Amino acid sequence: MTELFNLFSKDSKNKEIKKTGFVGHSDEQMITKLNSGEFNLVLDNARYPLNSLTSIFQDYNLEPEYQRQYIWDVQRKSRLIESFVANIPVPPIFLYESDYNKYEVMDGLQRISTIIEYFNNKFELKGLELWPELNGKTFAELLPDFQSAIKRRYLSAIIVVKESNNKKQADLLKTYTFERLNTGGINLSAQEIRNAVYLGPVNDVINDIGHKNDLFLQMYNFGNKTSDMVDRLQTSELVLRFFAYKDALNNHVDHGTKKVLDEYTKRASIKNDEFAEQLRKYFESVITIINNFFGEGAFSRKNKFEKMIFDTVMLGISDLYDDDVDLTKCKYDSIRNNELKNKYLMDQKRYFNGKYTSLSKVNQRVKLFKSFICNELLGN
Repeated sequence: MTELFNLFSKDSKNKEIKKTGFVGHSDEQMITKLNSGEFNLVLDNARYPLNSLTSIFQDYNLEPEYQRQYIWDVQRKSRLIESFVANIPVPPIFLYESDYNKYEVMDGLQRISTIIEYFNNKFELKGLELWPELNGKTFAELLPDFQSAIKRRYLSAIIVVKESNNKKQADLLKTYTFERLNTGGINLSAQEIRNAVYLGPVNDVINDIGHKNDLFLQMYNFGNKTSDMVDRLQTSELVLRFFAYKDALNNHVDHGTKKVLDEYTKRASIKNDEFAEQLRKYFESVITIINNFFGEGAFSRKNKFEKMIFDTVMLGISDLYDDDVDLTKCKYDSIRNNELKNKYLMDQKRYFNGKYTSLSKVNQRVKLFKSFICNELLGN
């Protein structure tokens, strides 16, 4: 598994710097690059009447892979509609020409969806400030004058036009545009930015595991906990944490969590399908072993999922798996094993404290947990 978890190695870093060309450029070369327009976006503008949005956007890709995956609440939707009633300026949406005359929404998905939903009477207005008289009303329940006022408004759009035949260059411009549009907002998570900027087979596999791996999701949802974390890509981030932490610990890296996740995602983005599928198979092997040991409560304590336990169990079991330890010697009694695990975490609570998140602390916990597995569950 050394080659699979070696992105943080010195050689890997040097190869990446060479590949991206961040060093060794003269002033003359940089001016040539600037004048070539290689990384200049071609933009166009459009205005869409609100009452035509349904027909206009029926063939558009409203959910590209990099779009955020959460939904506005009714109050926020209502205030957008109120803005149109009062003719308050609404920021333009951004579209990307993914192919000639085919578009996807880079920024503005919630605005488009909200307008279409309201015209289809999918929600009642709520929490309005300028027009509280309209609270509780669907579009069909508005007076005709208010309906007309909304229908004649426009939604502005800025279109990033497809001009390059180089797909990699076009994708790079697209993802960096998305990053610049969204990193200033308060609602975009770090994982959503990673998901937008560093596309590729590894990112696809991380999302696929995070959204579809049944064993992992059962362990995550143990105790019937309700959350929007799947919608916010945070289950994907947990999968990324495992891959990134394992690689970083394997190469003696000790950065903060965000830097480790960002850097790993960046380095992994250049890897191919074969590498990504190896990661998937590795994750599936480890999660199956963990399920045999601890069942659905593997990452929980008192019916509550904890990232610290997730990191410790995943990394500890995977290390033993890498070392060819005979894990079949464990008695597969998940209730008993979880009781022993939770008692051990409590007895060693000065080490197993989620407040201490540095990789050196993670590594310390993993070593202790491996000793627990070998001594208490395997009887070595």
